[in-house]
This record gives sequence, structure tokens and C-alpha cells, in this order.
Amino acid sequence: MNKGWKSYNSGSFFDELITPAGKPRMAARHLVNLLQNLSPKEVANCRSAAELAIRDMGISFTIYSEGKNIDRAWPFDIIPRVIQAKEWNKVQLGLAQRSRALNCFIDDIYNKQKILADGIVPPDIVLDSGDYRPQCAGVSPRYGAWAHICDSDLVRDKNGKFYVLEDNLRVPSGVSYMLENREITKRVLPELFENYSILPLDDYPSRLHSTLASLSPRDQSRPCIVVLTPGIYNSAYFEHAFLAQSMGAELVEGNDLFVSDDDIVYMRTVDGPIQVDVVYRRIDEIREAMANNETGCRTFDQSLLELYHGKMISKEEALANADSRTNVEVDIRLHGKPDGSSLDGVGLAYGEVENQGNGLERFK
Repeated sequence: MNKGWKSYNSGSFFDELITPAGKPRMAARHLVNLLQNLSPKEVANCRSAAELAIRDMGISFTIYSEGKNIDRAWPFDIIPRVIQAKEWNKVQLGLAQRSRALNCFIDDIYNKQKILADGIVPPDIVLDSGDYRPQCAGVSPRYGAWAHICDSDLVRDKNGKFYVLEDNLRVPSGVSYMLENREITKRVLPELFENYSILPLDDYPSRLHSTLASLSPRDQSRPCIVVLTPGIYNSAYFEHAFLAQSMGAELVEGNDLFVSDDDIVYMRTVDGPIQVDVVYRRIDEIREAMANNETGCRTFDQSLLELYHGKMISKEEALANADSRTNVEVDIRLHGKPDGSSLDGVGLAYGEVENQGNGLERFK
């Protein structure tokens, strides 16, 4: 791959490998030297080796075309991105600070709402949003963390400065491909790991497990953690299975879970029900999944209706806390009013909502 870079022009984009003068960037010198010493045939062999490794490791993602689910091999660039530790340490500190700020923002929205009162964020943008959950008002999750896994997409400007393109706090996806990319690079270009001191990634599954285990309501050395997946036809199913296996957790679908009379989530197994401590939700539309589940989960509104018809909460309480006030009101009208408007002194436990914001989903 003996290419002259002096005539190379990246235009208005920042190239992380080559400078505008056609020279390797300081962090990428070893990489560029290695690539320049490879013949075109050797480069092609590296690419073929990467594709073979991807097939052997079963790394895939699902695309949807003409109503069909098609598994595709993961696209992989054999030329890695090299970032200096000094530069990355600054980015890492910024991302950690951003994650704390996002959690503080969510906690403020569902509690004191100072950011709304001060006019920094217009109240209607938040309170009228379809994603705002009034059921969470007053809730304070453990450690003050509403989003334990944060996915921030980074981009560079023409000068190489990092910017955050967007944050994904609901169902962050893609970490398994990052981990597998590292493994493929080790197979295809092992020489890089001889010339660079590369930060390890292998401990991510164990750190994720520790984060989820810290949320367990039971004091156990090994809590029962499950990864909830929509199923094999989901585009990120490979990642769901990968993370469950890497953490030593169970991979479950909605039908595998149920809530018994003791108001605790259990997992169905061949040896009988097992109590679940933490559910790592990897479903985008949890309400839809629960509504379509005939055997295990129910939506929050269905649970409200059950409490109402069981005379445990009043009609006013049910309507005030409903996701869909109209649907709940229609159901109450169709099925009639229970004897007695409510039980005195009994109200909805606001801490037990569908999405508690602390890594646990409320399956009722």
C-alpha cells in the first residue's frame, strides 16, 4: 500500500489519519508505516481475513426489506481510528460530566423543576412532550441516576474538535460491535498491539454487570439480572445475546416474565419460577410489547384499571396517572363503576411506575 499522500486532499473534513500536508498524524504514525509496508495483495488478505472472522464469530445485524428480515454481516474497516490518550482523556472527562448533567436535568424535571422555573427550558417543550411521564413526578431513583447507560455520538469539525451529535439514553445500542471490532483488529493486524499501548475494552461486560447489580433491591452477591429483548427479528438481537452471554445474565422475552401475587417479577424456567432483581430493557416500545403480550406483562394503564376495578384507587387517581386518560376513561365507562369510589387512605404508589428510571421496568 505504497501510496503518496502529498497530493491527498480531505477538503473541508478533518482526516484523523493524514494531515493536510500529506503526513501521518502523530498518533497514527505506526499505523501508516505498517500500511505502507503492506502490498495490495496483503491488504486484500487482511480484508478477507476480517470478513471470515465476522462470519465465524456470527457478528450480524438485521435489516428490513420488502417485509422480510435479512441478516447482514457487520461492515468492518480494517484501518482503525487512532486517538491519543491525552486527547481521549479530555473527551472522557467531558462525556462523564455530560452524563451527570443529563441525569441532573431529568431528576430536576421530575422533582423541583428549577430549570423550567428559571426559564432556561420552556415548560411546554418538556411537559407537553409525549415522552414526559407524570407518573414519575416525585420519584428519586437510587444514586440519582435515571440513565445508567449513555450513548453519545461524537463528530469532529474541520479543525478536529469533538462535538456531541446526539445522546441516546433510552436504549443505547452498538457497544457489542465496538468490542468485537477490537477482537477482529487483533486477529487481522496484531502488529498494531505491539507498537501501541492500547486501552483495554475487555472489562466492559463486567462493569455493566456491576452497574446493573448495584440496582438490585435485594442484598445479594449475585442478583438475578435479565436482558429483555424483543426477539430474534430485532435488528440489535446479536448485541442482546452478546451482552447477556458476556455478563452471565439470562436473555428473555416478555413471555418469559410474569408478576405473581406477591407483586414481584419472576422468570419462567424449567425448574420453576425464579425471582428477577434487575431487568435490562432493550426494547424501544415497552408499552407496545406489554400490550401485545398475552401471558406476562401488562401496560401501566391496564394495571391502573385493575387497581380501580379492585377498588384500591379512585377514578380520579386512575385518570390523573394514566398514560392515556381517554382510553382509561372509556374502559371505566364500558365496564361500569366499582362499588365505592375509593378506599380511604389508599393511593397509587408513584415509585412503582412502568419505567422507574433506575434500570428496572415495572411489569404488572
